[in-house]
Amino acid sequence: MTIAANMGAQIELEFASDPLYRLLSEKYPKHEIIDHYMANLSDIKEYTTGEFESWYCSDPESDEYLCNKSTMRHWQTETNEYVKAERSGPSKRNFSLGYQSIFRLRMILWLRKYENLKIEKIQELVGIKATLVTENDQKAANQELTEQALKGILSTGLFTMNENGEWALNSQKFAEIVQSVSPPALPGPTEDDLAAIKEELAEKNRQLDKLTEEFQLQKREHEKQNSKMDILHEILELQASIQSQDIELQKEKLSELRRKDPEAYFQAMSQFVKSQRITKKKNIFQRLFTK
Repeated sequence: MTIAANMGAQIELEFASDPLYRLLSEKYPKHEIIDHYMANLSDIKEYTTGEFESWYCSDPESDEYLCNKSTMRHWQTETNEYVKAERSGPSKRNFSLGYQSIFRLRMILWLRKYENLKIEKIQELVGIKATLVTENDQKAANQELTEQALKGILSTGLFTMNENGEWALNSQKFAEIVQSVSPPALPGPTEDDLAAIKEELAEKNRQLDKLTEEFQLQKREHEKQNSKMDILHEILELQASIQSQDIELQKEKLSELRRKDPEAYFQAMSQFVKSQRITKKKNIFQRLFTK
């Protein structure tokens, strides 16, 4: 095991010919390239990506911060041929990294942040060959997809080969397919539905007739009250003019009011008598109100 004091020197020695280390050494001092985390790595310990994240991907305000966690994992995956992290765990979804893998990953992310290098440039520097799709490969893939699509169409029976060896549309099969995917016609109303609608309309008409009848009744009652008020008003006018007019004439007018609306007449007279004081003309009014 290499003690922490010598780890920096060991990394410097082992990576002397590394293209990324040489690039960094030309522009940055050693203590920035091999920081305190790197200087304290162990050469016999395996580290996790979670530990790397806690150092360089957790606090955007810290000087050590290089990128967020998802960016780190993406770049590590794309350059793992160089980083050489090993899959670990039961599901093989996690990675374990030795001290050299940790240092390689840090150099990659340092160049990304401070030199603005892209993944493709990093791959080029460390000798990772990108997988290129040639024109012939693309044509072959397209042809395979076309053949698969054609087989799928022919399997439906939509096309048949005629006597001339040409493909033709099978009209009957096409009609069957169209009919099978067409939405069914909506059913019309049944006799029960129509009967229910008629009954509902009849009920609405009955309710309307009832409301109309109630309105007419209220209207007649209102007119009746107005008639009573008119008769009472005329009686009061007779009272005011009783001294200056002939008694027989007043009796005639009262009789006319009684013939006009007997019920309203007697109710108005009752209200009038209750509201008037008994005065010295009591005998005269008794004569007027007597048949």
